Amino acid sequence: MSTSNDQPQPQYEVVRKLQPKALVIWALILVVAIVIATNIFSKEDSKEKQSVTQTSFVTVKYEAFKEVAVGGILPTPSTSELKISTTFVTQSGIEQHDYIEALKSQAGDKYATYRFKEGSPVSLSVQDTGGRGTVTCRISVDGIVISKNTSSSKYGIASCSGIAR
Repeated sequence: MSTSNDQPQPQYEVVRKLQPKALVIWALILVVAIVIATNIFSKEDSKEKQSVTQTSFVTVKYEAFKEVAVGGILPTPSTSELKISTTFVTQSGIEQHDYIEALKSQAGDKYATYRFKEGSPVSLSVQDTGGRGTVTCRISVDGIVISKNTSSSKYGIASCSGIAR
């Protein structure tokens, strides 16, 4: 009969238990690594958000006017002959207005200005509704003319468009 000492004993690896101090050190290293990674990614996210939220605005100036030749055998134009009709883009949509001789702002200036996000499309059309003369449209962005057109045909339309940059 064999005794219990005669049977082979299973082999076990010796597992070393971590001391409480070593656990604390490893936990701190893990926390520091997470904090560093979070800061790196949050800085990249904030840069992306900052570039999206820092939208630049530009000033767009619309001008539309009519010139009628006078003198010689040409009579002085009547008010109806000086009429123009304009259509232009604003921040809130499209506006249409009729004027005598020139587009006018509410302050009476012979132009209208609007603020647009940089990169916005802008457009202005002017039609000679009086049937006599030449109509011109002009769009400027921050003082620089980006589009200018003229029509001298009877009831003609001049159209200007561009990107507000």
